[in-house]
Amino acid sequence: LQCLNMSGANKSTIWFFGYGSNMDSENLSKKKGVEVLQSTPAVLRGYKMAFSLAAIPLAEPFFANCEKGSESDNIHGVAFETDADSIAKMDKVEMGYDKASVILEAYDGRKLDGYVYVNKPQREVRVGNPSGRYLRLLINGAKAAGLNKDYIARLEATPVYKPSAETLAKRAALTSATYPTKEMTQEALGKDLSHFVSVFGYIIDAGPSTGFFSSHRGKDITNRMLRHYLNLPLDSVEDPQDAEHLPNLKLLESRPDAVDFVWTWFDQHASSGTVVARHAAFLAAQEVDSSTGKPRSQWTIPTA
Repeated sequence: LQCLNMSGANKSTIWFFGYGSNMDSENLSKKKGVEVLQSTPAVLRGYKMAFSLAAIPLAEPFFANCEKGSESDNIHGVAFETDADSIAKMDKVEMGYDKASVILEAYDGRKLDGYVYVNKPQREVRVGNPSGRYLRLLINGAKAAGLNKDYIARLEATPVYKPSAETLAKRAALTSATYPTKEMTQEALGKDLSHFVSVFGYIIDAGPSTGFFSSHRGKDITNRMLRHYLNLPLDSVEDPQDAEHLPNLKLLESRPDAVDFVWTWFDQHASSGTVVARHAAFLAAQEVDSSTGKPRSQWTIPTA
């Protein structure tokens, strides 16, 4: 789409409509690498938003989806003007969606030609509850953008995913069992590290890597998932796997919400894998150095 930028100079720019986590401009720039040239609150008429994009069952069960609705349906969100390079980055992140050309009504009265990400026709459509992390992104983005207060209230009333009693019982059984302590190396585990993922120091044999969650393989992902929960960049930050840099759980006592979210990733990986060992370096990170009296881990809760 060719649009005229606000300075009046001809430039190839594109408007797209953010209605889910993409309403948050900070999330767009930090985690998705999008350059926002300008933004405005806007309404997309004739569509409705539903949490109907099935995703990761035990961690991020459903994401927001834009569906064709009646003439009276509408979605409030944020229209962003950006460039083609940023859209290429967005398309890689939003590969689970198609794009539809739409007309956006800015709160200031402008009509903007743009596009919106919509569900792929072949995907199964079911409605469910989003994670608390994901819904918080939507609410924070809506408030920061100054969206309609009634629309924000509707978002705030959305129920969020909670692990079932069966899932919690399985988690309790797995984490109360006794496992050998092993280094997370191929020599210690007897298989290529791409088979394994660790959460809170529980090493799970998740089977051969198929590319899905490849960023999780061969490491403890506790810190990575904490960064994800806190809406911080993931792949641009080093994540050392030694006792001096792995998380110290004592520091997380003040953030039970974040801990609960990371446990859902344990649930997810353990649902199709087998816990085989405890991560030696992760356990060492919980220890106190006898010579200094200080925690061995120098890790701190991630911040921007």
